Amino acid sequence: MLDNKHKGRTGLTSSGLYKEIAKFGKAAAQPFKQVSVQLNDTFANLGGLTAVAPKLGTVSAIGAHGGTGSAAATGTTDGLLQQQTTLRLGKLQTAVRRSHTSGKHDAAAGHHADDHPEGFAEVITQLQALQGSIKESSGLLRIDLQQHTALQEHMVGLLMAQQRHNQVMQGLAAVLAAASSLLLAAAGVGPLWPVQLAGWALLAAVVVLAAPRLLEAVPGSIAAGMLGRAAQPAAGSLDACRTLVPQHSSKGAPKLDRVSMQASAAPEAGSGADSVADEEEAGSGSDSGVETDWEETGPSLQDFDEWPDAPVMMCPNPADRQQRAHPFESELFRGVVAVYVRHLSSTPSHLFKGKKRLIWIALQGTFKRPVSMDSLVFGQEFGRKLCNLPAPWFIDNMLLPLARKISPALRVGNLEQPYLYSPLITASQIVNVSLPGFAPQLMEAKEDVSLITAERDARRKHFQSAAHRTAASFTTEHVWTFHLWQEYLDFASYLLNLSYSSYDLTQHLDGQPLQVMVKDVSCAAHLVNLHVWHSNLVRSSQRCLHRPPTR
Repeated sequence: MLDNKHKGRTGLTSSGLYKEIAKFGKAAAQPFKQVSVQLNDTFANLGGLTAVAPKLGTVSAIGAHGGTGSAAATGTTDGLLQQQTTLRLGKLQTAVRRSHTSGKHDAAAGHHADDHPEGFAEVITQLQALQGSIKESSGLLRIDLQQHTALQEHMVGLLMAQQRHNQVMQGLAAVLAAASSLLLAAAGVGPLWPVQLAGWALLAAVVVLAAPRLLEAVPGSIAAGMLGRAAQPAAGSLDACRTLVPQHSSKGAPKLDRVSMQASAAPEAGSGADSVADEEEAGSGSDSGVETDWEETGPSLQDFDEWPDAPVMMCPNPADRQQRAHPFESELFRGVVAVYVRHLSSTPSHLFKGKKRLIWIALQGTFKRPVSMDSLVFGQEFGRKLCNLPAPWFIDNMLLPLARKISPALRVGNLEQPYLYSPLITASQIVNVSLPGFAPQLMEAKEDVSLITAERDARRKHFQSAAHRTAASFTTEHVWTFHLWQEYLDFASYLLNLSYSSYDLTQHLDGQPLQVMVKDVSCAAHLVNLHVWHSNLVRSSQRCLHRPPTR
């Protein structure tokens, strides 16, 4: 009866009301389950991103910070939602049970359900509390989603930083390739030249692939490095070697030939170049140089004022531009020297036909006194430190060990007074030892060291050992002929030619010229020393176009 009366007012019996409330409680719990699943997925994604962050070495600290925040957010939010959900549902179930029990007691006692509204009031209170929990959970979820979005943006920044780091490292690889090739140009080749050729090809490929990315990642750094400081005038004299002097126009305005060589008694720079003897067809190549009008006007009075031997000036006849061997005499040596640079109009084209070499140096004569083979070196030296180089640790720990591995006899100076030396006996592609009166023509000499060693084909390998070099000397009773060439350093352009690219050396030389230089390091005496100037070097250092050598 009571149930029917209650049903008439509410449409439900107490049992039906309990079922509806229980159903409502389950429905109310469902959003919490969905929220929990979404949060678990969110935290799983955040955990994956956090796991990636420590792998980005350049920003590991930031990545670790993001990982800590994600873990804290996971523990706080997920635990709070679970506790609130469990608590609210428990209270709701308790209130429903009490209401149901109260309804049964009312029915037994003959009372209406409305006589005891406190049971339903408690249910309503718990439902309102549950609704508040849902709102609070939604707010926490929004906060978690915002943190997730912020972390995603942070990780994007980390990835971009990693990409910039990779670009810088690729740029350093390009510098490594170029600097290594420069060192190899002065190093002995040895019997492992096929391996070296493969290494050079690999370095060239690195330069081609990495240079554009370096320019994009570090804009302006290389361009700034190409501005050298003003160079000091080179010292020199006319008593040793051939001199190609600067040319002047009829108006007195100075102008330089593409390449000029000057004898030097106090060297500033050198050009060491050991290269493989194996060559391929590369064409002769011939560029027309700057024409001179000295043959019409002669030197100006200003030239005499600046000339170290004024009022006397001696120089090759400008009308005779053909290169040839020139006699010279120094403290160590008496003989002839010939230096042929490819792509110059004065260079006989047939010398380079079918060959890849870019410069060909030939020396022939007799030593005035015995000189240790360990102390007579061929290479380059500088009076000032080079500029725009990689970090010192990079040179000491990577470049120099690589160069010494390829050429064990290579000697390298410090950064303040840099030099690159290789023993002449191993740097030369051809060494000919003959008796006086039986010496070959200078440019036709062939390998023959039978007068000093029986191992003709192992000369370079044999003298890679410092002990073997120290035990032997260049004798005074023989005529010695040396041929040296290389195919990487182009003196006609001052570029280091790689397989697929070229590298401008003027940005590192600080206005100091390269050399064709042979020196006895035990007494600092030069067998021969030629400065090789180029107009590009002058432009890069912003010096005046004509600064003649002084004593």
